[in-house]
Amino acid sequence: MALMSLVVLLAGCGKGKYDEQAMARLTDSEKKIVGEWQLERSFGNEETEEVRKMMEMFNEMAGPVTLECFPDKSYNMELLGVLVEGKWALDRTQVRLQIEKVGGMAPQDVIRGKSKPGVSGWNMNPSQRQEFLSSMGNSAALDNAEEMRTLKMGVDGRSLYVVTSNSNALFSSGESVFKKVVENSDSK
Repeated sequence: MALMSLVVLLAGCGKGKYDEQAMARLTDSEKKIVGEWQLERSFGNEETEEVRKMMEMFNEMAGPVTLECFPDKSYNMELLGVLVEGKWALDRTQVRLQIEKVGGMAPQDVIRGKSKPGVSGWNMNPSQRQEFLSSMGNSAALDNAEEMRTLKMGVDGRSLYVVTSNSNALFSSGESVFKKVVENSDSK
């Protein structure tokens, strides 16, 4: 019995939040990517009190945008209340996010588009309404995740700047940057 307790105790020792063997296979630069990140927005000169209040309301409704990168080079992004999953790759200072699932669905299976005028989901039965709202949420999350597929690592190694070429994108004006919120270390 004591031997079994010792085996269980040793099995749990030395394991951080992230798999040590997978971490050992990463380059030093890739190790900086592993961890938890949260999106912060600023609008530079355009950031008025009104814009700040609007972003606070948006964040309260949609929740924070978070990104967690794992040593097996997979990631989870929580965006508009939808889980976006995929793989990440580092090329010099650019992190590329490949989207594999949005709300549990393959990206090509997410119904894209806007709601038709007069269609809000409220005139549907509860299961149809839930399916409609989920579909709209997945579509919005996919659209926004696609805007954030390329990130540039900051010199400090604790910032990932969103690089977008779409001037109409939600995250195109001002600056969008993921800030590291939890270091990857053995203390977890």
